[in-house]
Amino acid sequence: CHETDRTDPVVVGSAHAVAVVIGIIHPDLEGERDNSGQRHRTPPCATLSDGDNGAESDRNGCRRQSLRSCADDPAVHAQPRSTRPEYRWPPDTVGPMSDELWRKTARQLAEMIARGDVSSREVVDSHLTRIDAVNPRLNAIVHRLDEQARIEADRADAARRSGDSLAPLHGVPCTVKENIDLAGTPTTNAVPALAHAISSSDAPIVERIRRAGAIPIGRTNLPDMGLRIHTDSSLHGLTRNPWDHDRTAGGSSGGEAAALASGMSPIGLGNDIGGSLRNPAHCCGVASIKPTQGVVPWATEIPPTALGLASQLMLVDGVMARRIDDVRVGFDAIRGAHSRDPYSVPADLVGAPSDRPWRIAVMTEVPGG
Repeated sequence: CHETDRTDPVVVGSAHAVAVVIGIIHPDLEGERDNSGQRHRTPPCATLSDGDNGAESDRNGCRRQSLRSCADDPAVHAQPRSTRPEYRWPPDTVGPMSDELWRKTARQLAEMIARGDVSSREVVDSHLTRIDAVNPRLNAIVHRLDEQARIEADRADAARRSGDSLAPLHGVPCTVKENIDLAGTPTTNAVPALAHAISSSDAPIVERIRRAGAIPIGRTNLPDMGLRIHTDSSLHGLTRNPWDHDRTAGGSSGGEAAALASGMSPIGLGNDIGGSLRNPAHCCGVASIKPTQGVVPWATEIPPTALGLASQLMLVDGVMARRIDDVRVGFDAIRGAHSRDPYSVPADLVGAPSDRPWRIAVMTEVPGG
C-alpha cells in the first residue's frame, strides 16, 4: 500500500504501520473511523490514570506523572482535554525532519551505511541526539550506552572501509528491553531490588542481533517484572505514549514501542507472554509479532534463571520496529536453536509448504473501540 510519512514532531513512521498479533493484523494505526465516519487519530487504547493530581517522586527518586494530570508537562500545554488540540507537541525536532537519519528504517540505514552514504557513527549520533530531544518527556529509554555505542560505530565504519563482509544490520543502532541480558548493564526487570543486577553476558537474542551488525544504544522501560499491560515502573517511573500523554504506551514492552515510534531507535528487542510485544506495538503504532514458542531462544544469568510453567508455555522474545520489513530482518537474525536454551528449535523463514491453502485472520475492528 502507499505509505505516507507522519508529520508529528515526536512520532515517525508510516500512517499504515501495523501491529501483528498472531493471526491478527491491525492496519492504519494512525487513525480509526467511528460510526459516523469521522477519523480519530489516536490509537484506540484505553485512557488510564494513576489517580494522582500531578507529579510525585517515589522512594527511589523516580519522577512519576499522572496520565490525566499533566499540568507541569509542557508537551501537553496544560490545557483541559476538552479544549486541548491532540498531539500538539513542542517544535523540538533537530534539523529538517525529512533529512533526519533517525526517521529512516533499519534496512534503509543499513543500506546507506553499506554504500558509504553515511557512517555508522553519524547514524548513532543522530539517534542519541533524538534521545536528548524527546526522551525527557517520554521516559522510554532508561539506560543509555552512548560511549560504548560510539566505539562500536567507529569499529563498524572501519570494517566497511576495510572491505569486510557486512551483516544485514551492520552499524544500525538498536535498543533492548531491560529484562533481557545485555553484558555490562543491569537486567533490572524494572524493580529496585534488581537495580544493580549486572549481567556479564548477552542473552542469546542480543548476541545474535549484535552478530547481525546492530549496535545497542540504550535500554528501555517496562512495568515491574513485565507483569502489566501499562508501562509504569517502580524503578524508572512512567513511560508516555508519544502520540498522546493521556493514552497508555501499552506494555510490557511499552518503553521499546515508545522509543521506536518517536524515532529514538529504528529496531529493538522485547518479549511477550500475553501481549507484551503486540499490545504496545498496537498502542504506539509500530510493528511486532509474537514468534511461535521455541523459535527464538531464551536464557538469562540473572535469577531466577529457570522459567516457571506459565513462562515455559507462553514466554518468547521478539523484535519490534516501525516496519514489518525490519521486524522480518530482525526475526531472521535472532531465530533458531541455541545451546543455552534446550527448548529452542531450528526455524526457517523460507521453504514453507505451498501445496495447501493458507488461512490468515485479520481483525479490522478492535473490540472495545
